[in-house]
Amino acid sequence: MSWTERRSTWALHLTVVVFGFTGVLGKLITLPAVPLVFWRCAIGAAALSVWLLLSRKLKLISGADRWRVGATGVLVALHWAAFFHAIKVSNVSVALATLSTVPLFVAVIEPALNRRWPDLRELALGAVAIAALLLIFDVSPGSGAGIFWALIASVLAATFSVLNARWVKRQDALNISRLELSVAFVAIGLIALSTGSFQIPNPADWIWLILLGVVATALAFVVAVQVVKVLSPFTLAIATTLEPVYAIILALLIFGENEQMNGGFYAGVAVLVATVMGDALIRRRQRISRRPRHLR
Repeated sequence: MSWTERRSTWALHLTVVVFGFTGVLGKLITLPAVPLVFWRCAIGAAALSVWLLLSRKLKLISGADRWRVGATGVLVALHWAAFFHAIKVSNVSVALATLSTVPLFVAVIEPALNRRWPDLRELALGAVAIAALLLIFDVSPGSGAGIFWALIASVLAATFSVLNARWVKRQDALNISRLELSVAFVAIGLIALSTGSFQIPNPADWIWLILLGVVATALAFVVAVQVVKVLSPFTLAIATTLEPVYAIILALLIFGENEQMNGGFYAGVAVLVATVMGDALIRRRQRISRRPRHLR
């Protein structure tokens, strides 16, 4: 593993820890899903724009990519709205565990968009992630709505991850993130106004919203876009299967009995960790096998 790839892998896993905290923040914030996402995007887009202006790195996305990246931003907004709605109608544990299905959707969507045959290894590892989901939870019938919305969030996350892997090869990751967050802000704002769901946060919510917008959105989103320059969308998706582990531990500490867990959780954790490590090991062996024999 090269230094660039090693650094990207560490950055990815630190970002997954931050993403795991977004579920907890979503539960702490009293706003419904749509206005919550509106303020998250507003704060995230503003923070990133100010940073780019101060660092003199602000650039306009060129050509047709401007519209493509913008359309991806709409998918980001819809993903977050579905994700936070899943948390509101169920709990952090159910929503984040269901999000473990993202690798399977990536394994199907990425080959379709890039016009190639699916990778059987990716399909198998994606299936393992779903098996881990079943091990972690003995889902009660009352969690059906949360699972439904989290599955929609998973499909959207898989789609924009694959698309961002394409855009970042031609454009700067920081400016891709700025445009996507800005478009997401506008898109979710239109949804909030058209549905009459727009709300001003109460004073207690502002602290959590600023943390969510600056750290878990602007900073973490940029890193997630940047690492797919080096790591594949599927590797990104597999790493994010650890997000439920971090989120569930945090949620259990903060919300206690409201987060339903059973003995299968620990087996599921082991499967998720083994999946991530297995993917990394397979990629390393593939790189070694492609090297000239005298360099192995």
